[in-house]
Amino acid sequence: MAQQNGILPFQVPKTNSHKIKNKWFVKQSFQHHSPRLSALPDDQKSMEKLLDEHKRSKCKSSLRSQDGYTGQTGLSKAINTFLLFTRPYASFGIIVGIISASLIPVETISDLSPNFFLGVLQAVIARMLMQTYVSGINHLYDVEIDKINKKHFPLASGDYSIETAWAITCTVTLLSFGIGFMSQSAALLCGLLMHFIIGSAYSIDLPFLRWKRNPILAALSIVFLHSLSVYIPNFINVQRYLLGRSIVITKPVLLTTVVMCIHSIAVAILKDISDTEGDKENGIKTFSTELGRKKAFFLGISVLLIEYGIAIIVGAFSASTLFSKFVSVAGHVVLALALWFRSRSVDVMNNSAAFSFYMFIWKLFYAGNVLILFYR
Repeated sequence: MAQQNGILPFQVPKTNSHKIKNKWFVKQSFQHHSPRLSALPDDQKSMEKLLDEHKRSKCKSSLRSQDGYTGQTGLSKAINTFLLFTRPYASFGIIVGIISASLIPVETISDLSPNFFLGVLQAVIARMLMQTYVSGINHLYDVEIDKINKKHFPLASGDYSIETAWAITCTVTLLSFGIGFMSQSAALLCGLLMHFIIGSAYSIDLPFLRWKRNPILAALSIVFLHSLSVYIPNFINVQRYLLGRSIVITKPVLLTTVVMCIHSIAVAILKDISDTEGDKENGIKTFSTELGRKKAFFLGISVLLIEYGIAIIVGAFSASTLFSKFVSVAGHVVLALALWFRSRSVDVMNNSAAFSFYMFIWKLFYAGNVLILFYR
């Protein structure tokens, strides 16, 4: 940092008595960086206390920006708050999964009819609404945990009231099931029902429920929500109800489901690392609270590398053309290398770094859904 007259902008001029002599200079320096410091205290101890508050404020702003909050007002703030409530990264993962599963039964270009696109769009909207329910019910039952782990979340921060959260959650649930019934597709409706039941069991605090308190049940919930309830139901929805063919569970959809189930297990392991403190305080058992952050991180990375190893083998022996084999194998090798190099620079003891890496895992999930289309 450049010096001015031998004094850094954040350096307090020193004297033999260790007191501030040039108050005007220090005051002007801090006013440039934070309007909260415009009224400079007379003693150095008070000034240092204000500095600490300023740093904590910046840290809080950084945490709020992790899920897309930017501190805006009006309409922008309302949109950002709603996005925090819905967790769009999870919804986007399901959207990508639905599109991938819907394309597997397509055999010719003529299958891509307006009815096909309308049916897929119907499935996407219905599942996005159901995922919003799952996110909403999780917010409602995790308020105390979020006050420790994610103070910027709508309920923990007070941006949404409990009544508002319940209104949104109930509305999207009714809309989702309404679209499912209108589609007249038993496969689509079964997928939505599975999503609803597992999402409820994961969060709701009732006897035999609140599966998130057990790391194994929590992992199984994530596998169902993001894999088992997505790929096969939407494959059947397109094959039987949009293309009018007999239901035949093909090898590509089975391989796709298996590979993405393994990825979902890794998501379940890695997602709670940044939430370790709040989970411990509220008696929630996760892989990171039971094994420790570093061991949980290593376990999650190992599961992902196993997934990519399986995907490479499947791509090499199952893809029908040389081009498909090359894309599938080379693509998963690239993802494995990206994972390996990215994981080496992560400080798992830092919540922000752990959460950032978790978002990176979702990007790998999106990319994997594209590569699995080459299994056919």
